Amino acid sequence: MKNLPLISLYSLLLVLTACSKKVELLQNDVTTKKVQPSETVVASSVESLGSPFKSSNVLVNINPANPNFTPLVTFHPNTNSGNELIMIDNGETNNATPLQAFRFVSVNLDNGSYKFISITNPSDNSIVTNSVGRVVRYVFGKDLNLYIVTEGSYGGGGHIIQYNPNTQKAIDLGKPFLLGGKYLDIYSINVGSDGMLYGGSFGGSGEVITFRYNYKTFTVDAKPLDNTSRYVSYISGDANYTYAACGENNWYLYAIPKNGGSVKTLLSSEGASYRIEMVTYTDAPYAALQSMHYKLSNGTAIALGTNNTPKTAQILYTPYPLNKINQLQIQWNNSSNQLSYVLNGVAKSITVNEILSNIYATGAAAFVNNTLFTCSNNLSSIGKLNIDGSWNILGSMGCNVKSIAASNRNTVLFGAYPKGNLFEYQPQAAWNLNTDAVANGILIPNTSNPALLSRQQNADAAGVYGPMYINSNMQTKNNIIVTGGDNDRITASSGRALSVGTYNNGVVKNFAPQEFANYLFAGMCLSSDSNKVYVAGNASNGSNSTVFEYNPSTNSITKRISLPFADLGNIALYNKDTVAGYYNDAVFLFSISTGKVIWQNVLGSGQRIFALTVTPDKKISIIHMYLQAIHFKVINYTYANGNAVATTLGEITDSYGDENTKPGWLTCGSVTATGYSIYVSGLKELFRINVSKAN
Repeated sequence: MKNLPLISLYSLLLVLTACSKKVELLQNDVTTKKVQPSETVVASSVESLGSPFKSSNVLVNINPANPNFTPLVTFHPNTNSGNELIMIDNGETNNATPLQAFRFVSVNLDNGSYKFISITNPSDNSIVTNSVGRVVRYVFGKDLNLYIVTEGSYGGGGHIIQYNPNTQKAIDLGKPFLLGGKYLDIYSINVGSDGMLYGGSFGGSGEVITFRYNYKTFTVDAKPLDNTSRYVSYISGDANYTYAACGENNWYLYAIPKNGGSVKTLLSSEGASYRIEMVTYTDAPYAALQSMHYKLSNGTAIALGTNNTPKTAQILYTPYPLNKINQLQIQWNNSSNQLSYVLNGVAKSITVNEILSNIYATGAAAFVNNTLFTCSNNLSSIGKLNIDGSWNILGSMGCNVKSIAASNRNTVLFGAYPKGNLFEYQPQAAWNLNTDAVANGILIPNTSNPALLSRQQNADAAGVYGPMYINSNMQTKNNIIVTGGDNDRITASSGRALSVGTYNNGVVKNFAPQEFANYLFAGMCLSSDSNKVYVAGNASNGSNSTVFEYNPSTNSITKRISLPFADLGNIALYNKDTVAGYYNDAVFLFSISTGKVIWQNVLGSGQRIFALTVTPDKKISIIHMYLQAIHFKVINYTYANGNAVATTLGEITDSYGDENTKPGWLTCGSVTATGYSIYVSGLKELFRINVSKAN
């Protein structure tokens, strides 16, 4: 039984500041009439359909020799034999960040035993309980200990965790980066050609600093390297210098003298397209920029010549043979906590008990051929609701699904982050997707189910970049798939910017004119003839929002409608000439032909709207916060001639008491003889509201 939390101070403020509703009829952006809406309440028909997304959060592919792809298997402690698998149990998480310190799990693959290793403080050997953050990078040091760096820890910043495979002890080495009174995250870690460990930070603009570790003490170069970079993306060093490649909008390679002298800029690259990468070899660190490699020696960058590569071997400290993993075929199932592998030609499996599971929030949803599909954004999983109310978890996507839509041929379209991945799923065929290939950007298009159609973020044939986040996708009447979202890091601006893209029979065309650089994506819907798309954008500077009429066939804007308010949410087509939308605590209708707002209803302070849809019987349906931060009300508006009747369909309380989750999607099912259903997703439970024809 889940206990509801006490009402928070924020929730009390919502109660105290809530005010009565008012309806406003707007003409030419001027309020001319205010009346109280008539409101009715119908018998609640709200039901919970359960929490479909439950999973542990175990990292298996943490082998520094092949990050994100290969499990880490060493010898048994203090031996040169056997097979010992090392995993990380993240426990309960919030947006991928562990709520407590993660644990190591060491599994003896030869006899099936396992043990959990908690992180300890080196000073008193006490167990670390507060979160040390989420894992970012890992490397074996010259001492053959595993070093893991993190971001987003309790109190901010990143930790360095040392794990010794022989003693099976994990030690918190602390947070190295303190700048201006706050701790910075750690973005990079590597060994230098001198065998020392080097690390780089991640923070705000200009918060780029480095450390080096000689396996006894840390030395932090605390002066920021420049005023613009946010990441030390690549790091290395030699006997006299630390080398740091900083990005992402522009790239610089710095040489930082260990004796405290002046920092040198060795290489630079304007824009985000050409990265400066760095790898440590046995004789020196080497940098790469486009087709040129540079040997970094004593604070200088020596060009090797076009397409020439280092002749020495990469430094890779490993306490095990590199070919050890390939024979084991290790797989981990986060749903069942079962480890499967092949040892000496024999298939084996182990269920690892005491792994903590998480309940994940539902996300975007859509009906396809009378079947509801939804996703878990944080878990990257897809679920299908069966007729009997049970759930099928189809599989994981390997990326964060942001939008789901039905195609014209009853397949399921998934829009995702990162890379603007656009997928098509054939519901009648078996699920078959290599999530590691998706996560690492190497999945070949049209070779799986769901099939990767395109990476919309990449430049099209005209050199235009599309959305990195596909927050909405839909298919026009003439079969063009349109994606909408925000670009990131690859635009002319330093941050995100509105972008749309299209996919049609293998051809990608993106649209990101200069004026889009001033907006962020808010929502999108099809026109009445399903051949154009209305794209809503919020101004980056906080001024009024704009709706763009976009023609995918000509890849152009055909109309701009400036609205008299900001902070727009999603929009939905109401009728041939009218679109419904919301902002903050207000729902409204505006005319496409005149560009004017024709009706508006302001709920009152604290009653923020989270989602909107237009129902099959042409009601405007919204869900908004009501009385508490975990309590919500669903209302249908019946609009006619400038006025609306509001009908309360039901109220929903988040039984998990999680104020971080909000009901961000309303999805309508098909009309039946008795009415239709509205599905509410975004919370950890999925809810259904049955609406009778009488309502």
